[in-house]
Amino acid sequence: MSTSELHRFKAECISGGSIVAVRSAEEALLMQEMGAVGVAPDEIEKMTDQDIASILSAISIHFVVPGEHRDRCDQIYRDIYDSGGPGYLLLSSLKDADPEARYPQLIIIDYAEEVSAAVEKGASIIVCRDANAIQEVQHYLSETGNILPCYCEVYSEYEAEQAMKKGAQGTVMEFLPTKEEMQSVLKNVFQPSNRPSNYNEILIGIIALQGEYLFHEQEAQSWIDKLHIAGRVILVRNPEEMNGLDAVVLVGGWSNLQSRLFAMSGIDEKLKQMKEDGKPILAICAGMILAGMRPGIECDNRNLLELIDVQIDNNQLSGSYDVHILPTGEKVLKTFSDGPIALDLGPNVQPIAQLEDGRVVGAKEDNVFIFSYHVGKSVHLNFLQYCIERKWASLHEDGKSVFNKHQTFNYGKEGRKQLLKVTY
Repeated sequence: MSTSELHRFKAECISGGSIVAVRSAEEALLMQEMGAVGVAPDEIEKMTDQDIASILSAISIHFVVPGEHRDRCDQIYRDIYDSGGPGYLLLSSLKDADPEARYPQLIIIDYAEEVSAAVEKGASIIVCRDANAIQEVQHYLSETGNILPCYCEVYSEYEAEQAMKKGAQGTVMEFLPTKEEMQSVLKNVFQPSNRPSNYNEILIGIIALQGEYLFHEQEAQSWIDKLHIAGRVILVRNPEEMNGLDAVVLVGGWSNLQSRLFAMSGIDEKLKQMKEDGKPILAICAGMILAGMRPGIECDNRNLLELIDVQIDNNQLSGSYDVHILPTGEKVLKTFSDGPIALDLGPNVQPIAQLEDGRVVGAKEDNVFIFSYHVGKSVHLNFLQYCIERKWASLHEDGKSVFNKHQTFNYGKEGRKQLLKVTY
């Protein structure tokens, strides 16, 4: 994974959340508890180095550095973490943005016309000052194939709600919200999306409340199109939109915030019902954490969905590791960012992927798949095969099948054949 890809991956994982301006470590911890995905020092020029260091040391969410103060904050960061640590995000104006920045950049634009310049300067997230520019910016990003979240800078609860209603995937709050205000803003994430309906298609829903749902929407649809599968991928944000889905994907992001949003929206109960109904469920990284049966290391303050009989230890893997894909015998290099591992596997859980030392990073039990890493054939292709076979079987049994499994697809060094191409 290149540096630019890693930057975008980290940025995508905070989609659907809020970054809040704070003036102390106490405020930073309060915002973390209320569900913020990041905090930025407010009026940083009035802060001492110790003030900044205390905020950085207190939080486990993202630290967001104003671009014009990057040199000062970088030195404070290095004093704390040396050459390691979780990294930070940069919040820069278009003028101050640095195409060679070491960390992901949120670039603020005044007008929609500036989005192309922000992309050229290496933006990982676009931040609109004007909520009315959001849809035009998103149209440009979609047309040019850039999977970048679009945030909006806001100064009140009302502005935050309006931005989310207009399609913003997150907010930069230049005010300190109360608990009630934050809850109100988060509820706007549940706005429904328009979805097509075709009984003869495989309909896969991506839970799009928080995290890298834009990436997985594109990645899954890309495999469907490449293999000429009669299927479609849609974003879903509330339980009603999950009716009629053939399968669902829980994406990487912030598991503590996702847990809260799932409970607020009622999606948590809907997922449990889909598990009982035998609908395929793919849970990736943060989704894998929430899908687990038993909480392990750093999994507190999360309501686990208990979809698969494993214990999950969080924040165990960062960097690149050789991963063995057990069904095919392949060995592939995968990049992890604070990734979880599965252990204490139940008797019916089948490991799919593990590291050289035996730690499990991919597994399956019945209709539930979990993966710690985000990209690769073993993730989407394995899941798609299962979805296709389930859909074909259900339609065939109903006597309504217009599917015809007629082509095999060779996958893996062992030449394992998978029935993947479905057509009318």
